[in-house]
This record gives sequence, structure tokens and C-alpha cells, in this order.
Amino acid sequence: MTPIQRARSLMLIKHPFFASIMMATPMHEKPAAWFLERGTFATACTDMKSIWWCTEFFATLEGDQAMFVIAHEVMHIVLMHGLRRQGRNHSLWNIAGDYVINYWLKKLGFETPKGALYDPRFADLSAERVYELLFDGVKGATKPLPDWIGKDLIEPAEAANAAQCQELEYEIKGKLAAAANVAKLCGRGSADIERLIDALIHSNVHWSELLRNLLTAVKQNEDNWSRPNRRIRAAYFPHKRNEAAGEIVLIGDTSGSMSPNELKMIGGVVDDVREQLKPERVRVIWADDDACLREEVFEEGEPLELHPKGGGGTDMRKPLQHVAQFDPIVVLMVTDCETPWPDQPTPFPLVVCSTASNSTVPTWADYVEVKE
Repeated sequence: MTPIQRARSLMLIKHPFFASIMMATPMHEKPAAWFLERGTFATACTDMKSIWWCTEFFATLEGDQAMFVIAHEVMHIVLMHGLRRQGRNHSLWNIAGDYVINYWLKKLGFETPKGALYDPRFADLSAERVYELLFDGVKGATKPLPDWIGKDLIEPAEAANAAQCQELEYEIKGKLAAAANVAKLCGRGSADIERLIDALIHSNVHWSELLRNLLTAVKQNEDNWSRPNRRIRAAYFPHKRNEAAGEIVLIGDTSGSMSPNELKMIGGVVDDVREQLKPERVRVIWADDDACLREEVFEEGEPLELHPKGGGGTDMRKPLQHVAQFDPIVVLMVTDCETPWPDQPTPFPLVVCSTASNSTVPTWADYVEVKE
């Protein structure tokens, strides 16, 4: 097994969040001469779209060390350092980004190699602030800082084009959304990772794109491994799923605070992702009564035309318990979040589509803020 293969294997086991982004990013092996010709260290580098790694350098690394280097380049992508330089000295900006990255990797449990740039003074600071502090320390020097020293960050071609730059930013944020969901599905999500990505994901990506990414990640998880029968408490051996996907369940909160337009928007997205998930059916539960009797079922190929019913008060724990009988591949709950939540995670992936800002939802559920 090559060093890069060992690094990938370890990443999949220990850090599925980073592994998801790594697997979605093209990676290229190059000799040391290739890096030196481009004024970078012969280790690894990225242009926000691909990662290049040096044959000779990786041959000297153990698995955990190689994993750190790849995670470091992934973090340059995650934090979009190549899109945020804005005329700053390239070398100093790269160093500032390295300090930020290595702080986070250490915090997330990676083994920081000897010689890596790390300083606890820069804890929780942005690359922009670290750059200011570094610049204040060198601006009085008699010689300018060479622009190539320490560079593992190649300026993406899109940096000169605002439209392409925004497209690349959306692409990265889409990877982030999917990776966050993968980590959660694997049981390896953490408050630190959520804090790291929350501001990035929810700043500019439209909620519908985020929802599509979350549902696509659920589909990928379903394709990879068969789910156990939750009614049988016994060991099972994972195997590829060949049967058609089951149901998507949409729980609509019709407690009086939901507008028809909000439900219509969600229905449009669900109709769109049906093309990706290929479910047997979509089951819609209108939740404003104890028995959850108001239901609409749409078989594969039928148009999704929603007819909200209700208007009373709602305890969303009741529909969540009710829909478990259908063994859904994913449940979308459209609500203003003015409800108590279950104490334990649901036995199915749950995506809360909140119509209210800054809502409180369980940490084990995915969250999308829906706006008209």
C-alpha cells in the first residue's frame, strides 16, 4: 500500500469529514521537480480544486503524517484561502493560513508533525487577523519577505473572475455540506467541526442547494451499505444495497405558522431530488393532531402536489414517532421549530427545514434555514 493509500484509509476511519472532501477532490502525484518549478515546497499544494502531492516527500512519511499533510491541503480548500488573499503578500498569507489550519487540525485530533507552523496565540483567529499580526512583525524588516517562501497555495485561475470565483465558492460549500452530513451519519461529527463550517455553509449558499447536497449525501450512504432491520436486535454483515430506495417522508408543520408558499418551496426541492434518490414513494404527513391521520402519498413518477391541512398546535415528537414505521431513507421536517424534540436521535436521518431564523434543533439532526 502506498503512503497516499494509507493516508486515505486512515482518513476514512478516523476523520470521515475530511475523507469526504478528499474523495471529492482530484489528487495528482508529481515529482519534486514539478513543485520546485512552480516555486512551492516539494510536499503538497492545492489550487482550491485539486491537490498535488510529491512522490519523494510522501515516501518518507508514516500514515498519520501523510494524513495530516492531505488534511492540511483540504483545509486550505475548506477555508477558501485561495479566494480570500485580496492582494496580500502571497507568502505571508500562506503562512497565516497555515497557522489557522494547524491550530484546527490539532484541535480536531490530528498529530501535528515536528516543524509545522503552530502557535496557540493564534487560537480561533481568522487568517486575515493572523496576517495582520504577522505583517506587523515583519513590516519594519530591511528586506521584503520573498513571495515564494512557504507557498503550498496556488492562486486559482478563478481569482481574477468574480463570477467564476463565486461558482468555485458555491462548489466548495456544497462539498462542505455533504461532508458534514457524512460525518454525522458516521457518528463522527463534533461541535468543533460544526463550529468550523457553520458560518461558511450558511452564509451564501441558497437553502435549496444545501438541502440537495444533504439528500445526495444520504443517498450515497444508502448506496454504500445495507441498513439493518431495526426490528431485529442482532448482528448483521454490511453489503451493497441492490433494492430500490424506500420512502422519503416529509412532515409538514401545519400549526398555523406555516405559509403555503413555504411548503410549496420545500415540495419543489423534494420533487427535484426525487430524480437523484429514486424513492419508491414520497409520503407527506400533515402534523397538527395526535393521530397524524392527514396524509398524502405520491408514488414514483407522480407529480408532487401538496395540499396542507390543519391549523392547530403541534408536538413534533408525535409525527417523528409515527413515521418510523415506514422505515424512511430520510425524513424532512418543515417547521418553525416551536416544538419540543425527542430526547434520543431518530432511527432515520432527519433534516429540519426551519422557517425561523436561529432555531434550536437537536445536534443529531441536520438543519436548513428556509427563506422565501
